[in-house]
Amino acid sequence: WQKVCVWMLSPQSKPNANKRDTLFAYHSAAMVAILVWVSLAMLQMTSPLSSSSHSTVTLGLVPSSGSAGCTTRVHQHPIRSATLKVRGKSIKRRPLRAAAEAEPAKAAGAGAEHDTAAAAAAADDFDAAACTHGLGRRKALLGAGGLVYGLNSRGLIYPRTALGEQQQQQQDPFKVPTMGIGAWSWGDRLFWQYDPKQDQDIKEAFDLCMENGVSFFDTAEIYGFGRSEQLLGSFAKDYPNNNKPQIASKFAALPWRTNRKDVVNACKKSLSRLGMDQMDLYQIHFPANLHNKDYWDGLADCYDMGLVRSVGVSNYGVDAVKAVKKELGQRGVPLTSNQIQYSLLYRYPETNGLKETCDELGVKILAYSPLCLGVLAGKYTLEKLPKGPRAVIAKSFLEDPRFGELMTVMQNVADEHKASKPQVALSWCIGKGTCPIPGARNLRQAKENVKAKSLVLSASDIAQLDEAASQVNGVLKPSANPFPKFDKDLQLKMYDS
Repeated sequence: WQKVCVWMLSPQSKPNANKRDTLFAYHSAAMVAILVWVSLAMLQMTSPLSSSSHSTVTLGLVPSSGSAGCTTRVHQHPIRSATLKVRGKSIKRRPLRAAAEAEPAKAAGAGAEHDTAAAAAAADDFDAAACTHGLGRRKALLGAGGLVYGLNSRGLIYPRTALGEQQQQQQDPFKVPTMGIGAWSWGDRLFWQYDPKQDQDIKEAFDLCMENGVSFFDTAEIYGFGRSEQLLGSFAKDYPNNNKPQIASKFAALPWRTNRKDVVNACKKSLSRLGMDQMDLYQIHFPANLHNKDYWDGLADCYDMGLVRSVGVSNYGVDAVKAVKKELGQRGVPLTSNQIQYSLLYRYPETNGLKETCDELGVKILAYSPLCLGVLAGKYTLEKLPKGPRAVIAKSFLEDPRFGELMTVMQNVADEHKASKPQVALSWCIGKGTCPIPGARNLRQAKENVKAKSLVLSASDIAQLDEAASQVNGVLKPSANPFPKFDKDLQLKMYDS
């Protein structure tokens, strides 16, 4: 941060400053400005959760065999450990500070359902999540007097029952597809100059992708400050049942979010904007200097509650990926993915060992900006630059003659396969074992993307592209990214630069 601030204040004051240094400074300043803007705007989207020292919530559970219904009272107790008796057998519980007690309901049917909904609505925001998405959805009940599985209003875990574990294993796991679509530009005004007039074009792009088997869409709560999620949710309503899209979103690790409840609460709000009960993949958008372990616990909570089918991270380095995978593994929660910048013009994950680490751990890489913000599409020239901050990045590459050589190689490969340069760039990512998630704001871009899914490059093609790309230098350096690099609590390197 100190380095970034120095360059922001006086990018050309250093005695040996050159054009690339200046571009680096402007790029850094833009990224910092974006982060500050996002933080201020998110203040309007986030409100603290209400909590009480002792609360009782009535939760609706799916009845077990032989019982007409069940209500559950959740109490908070300062219990470190306990031995419970279930059907005459003693069960040693793991250390915890919560206890749940179930007893048969005296009434069932519509009236009981109404009472349950009213009680959940009256409860605080987090306990309502446990009712709607955790206990009720997971059906973790061992008879009328058994144990329940979920979270209390402090975000503490109830013990996992044998039935709960079995149902989690039976849940259809989410498998990252070959390619997806990134929805960053859907609603983002600063970087992508979004205009509501574009909504129809975006909807047409969405429909074309769905019709051609590209049904995975990645969004985030900070994309357009929720607008991207709202658009995606409205589009998804046209595809119910088995034809529905697979949707991923992300939690922003903002400074005032300090505990696991914040992750669950943010997930619930994302689900509300998406109009869904469960999303396929939920990720931490970027690392933080503090509270990363709390965020990991929050991811696991979302998974255990049934809010999400899988969890992942984004912009995590080698050490951080290893740490989060180990931590989640202790909860029995698999780490599905790490979303990072990766393209022909940004290959640092190959040189710093991150890609190799993810591959070895079975963590799928979601490659964002696989077209390098449109630069690899070949549509920009020095006379025709994109608008906004992207212009600085595009210009830096266009002024490098070696970038022109890469474009020539890409065109030759494209001609050989009767394809286009964007399709070659995306197929290169697929050939590297990653899942590219390019943007698509109109039919033309959507058509380019879906065709890349069926394009298979040979080893010779990939080798040619690797060699040409390795000669190009641009302003996209890991050190320019504003992500926190080190967790002070865990003494852990979070981001590789």
